[in-house]
Amino acid sequence: MYHFGVSGLTVWVTHILLGLLLSYIGYSGVGNGKISKNMSLILLVTGVLAASYHAHILYIQRKNLKN
Repeated sequence: MYHFGVSGLTVWVTHILLGLLLSYIGYSGVGNGKISKNMSLILLVTGVLAASYHAHILYIQRKNLKN
């Protein structure tokens, strides 16, 4: 439980979803041309890294709680 009353699971799942949202925005930005290709690439890479990092942290936390 975090100090502001939200469970850790909620926080990590929210971070994973936000990373996936950044990836989606970056991916769709390339297709429709509304944002530059460089910005799309930055958003895509950042989103994938953020989602995978937070998924890994969530996995490690859940694994440690079982032990």
